[in-house]
Amino acid sequence: MNENNIRFLLPVGYEAYSAIAKNIQIFNNDSLPLPELGSFEIAASKSATVSLANELNITAPISIKLNKISDLQEIKLSYPLVVKGIFSSGFVKYANNYQELEYWVKEITKLQKELPLIQEYISGEGARAT
Repeated sequence: MNENNIRFLLPVGYEAYSAIAKNIQIFNNDSLPLPELGSFEIAASKSATVSLANELNITAPISIKLNKISDLQEIKLSYPLVVKGIFSSGFVKYANNYQELEYWVKEITKLQKELPLIQEYISGEGARAT
C-alpha cells in the first residue's frame, strides 16, 4: 500500500474482506478499520449469526441449515418460508409452498455452490441491505 501511497483500505463485501483478512500480515493494520476475522465470519454467516443469537437468548427466526436437498421433506414449518444464501446478501427468496421451496433451494445452491438457510417468515417491518 505504501508503494502506491494508499493510506486507507476499506474492503466491501464478504469476498474482499475475507481475502484481505486472510493476508492481513502484508497490510499496515492502521489502514484497515476491520473486525477480527472470527467476528466477521460469524457476522457474515447467516447460520452462525442465528446460532449466536440463540446462545445469547436473542429472538431470531427458526432456522434450518440443510445438509442435503432431501432434508426439505423433513421441514415442519408453515409457509411462507424464507430461503437465504448462507453468506451473500441478494440471495433472499420467499417460498409459499413446497414446489417454490425446492425451486429456490436448487437455484440458490447453483449460484452459491452451497445449500441455503431456510427460515420461518416473520411478518412486519424489517431491515434489509440492498
